Amino acid sequence: MRTRLYPVFSGALFLIALLFSCTSPARHLDHHDHYGHEHHGNFGRLVVHTDDGTVMVLDAADGDVLARFTGKLDAGAAMVHANSTGEFAYVTHRSNWTTLVVDSGFTLEDHGDHYDLHEHTPEIQAELRTGAKPSHFYSAGGRTIVYNDDSGTISVIDESTLRSSPVVTSFKARVDHGAPVLFGDSVIVGYLNSPDIDVFSMEGTVRQRFTGGSRLHGEARFGRFTAFGLEEGIALVTWNGREFSAGVAPNPSGLTGGARVNHLRSHVLVPHFIGRTNTGNFLVSFDPVSKEWKTLQLSAPFAQFGFDMTGEHLVVLDSEGTLHDIDPDTLRLRGSLRSATGTVAPLADGMPAATLSYGKGHVWVSDPASSVIRLVSLDHLEIEAEFPVEGPGRITAIVHLQTAGVKH
Repeated sequence: MRTRLYPVFSGALFLIALLFSCTSPARHLDHHDHYGHEHHGNFGRLVVHTDDGTVMVLDAADGDVLARFTGKLDAGAAMVHANSTGEFAYVTHRSNWTTLVVDSGFTLEDHGDHYDLHEHTPEIQAELRTGAKPSHFYSAGGRTIVYNDDSGTISVIDESTLRSSPVVTSFKARVDHGAPVLFGDSVIVGYLNSPDIDVFSMEGTVRQRFTGGSRLHGEARFGRFTAFGLEEGIALVTWNGREFSAGVAPNPSGLTGGARVNHLRSHVLVPHFIGRTNTGNFLVSFDPVSKEWKTLQLSAPFAQFGFDMTGEHLVVLDSEGTLHDIDPDTLRLRGSLRSATGTVAPLADGMPAATLSYGKGHVWVSDPASSVIRLVSLDHLEIEAEFPVEGPGRITAIVHLQTAGVKH
């Protein structure tokens, strides 16, 4: 039975030569010449954080260090997020709430029907303090928003200003662990400790409010649909062209042991949401039109999962170091790559867990224990290269940045 929520307010050769250049630090493990040939030098860049406070920008194809920044962040773990265009990464230190805006070195020039891509040296564009305990990030349409849990504020970053004088505006929401989504000129926000879902204007006015559901966590959006994980199932917020409506899709019977959806992913080319549960090692998919659920239970716990940039692969890295390639349409397990990273659970001596970042038919997996990043082909499900990450710090986070512009 579906419960309603009611509104209260209305270059191929060059790349191959580069990969095998003696100047590259990468160790190439592939022998099939299928690696990266279609990317013509724009395979993207990796932004890497290590726990000594260092931030690096690497060439994603060969691991060459393009920039290294030290002295900007205190030691410790950090979160790293990519913006929607692949131009910027946000590196946030949770202890002192400082966010570094890292310019990938990719600049997009709008020509109406396409973007031209220009490359320059990566740099730190800004040091931001958006609020107390910045946690959930969401990026779309030239904006990135940050929910600052302990100040209860939402910060809106105008990314068109980042290369000049950054403009950040904030408005008050609630002191809570919030999950925000950008939808046009609205921000849809759910809360962990409140049953409400608010629809804000960019100035902070509550346009609509929906009540129902509990322990909301995890957010995703595609098209006119926005979804949040709940104890009861998934909260679905739908835009009809004039206003939003909302309802709860109850958990499927296939979930056992009190498992609930607590993280969600979406992709513009995949017509359903995919989530993971807090217990039971479940993946679930939910179709917002048919309300159909599918479930897959994996053998080991996992936290790292998401779509590659093509939407053809759903990738999971489990706690035993196994990488799983899953068909996002059927949740069928296509194959697994054993021990791609060794153990990915944090070790007793504080060793960070492995992290996963996504490209077009490829993923990058960090191995903090051996200080390498491994490039994995999803089409062939094999490790193609290892990039040593030099320095005293241990890798805590990586993110892949790649733009859609045309390089002339």
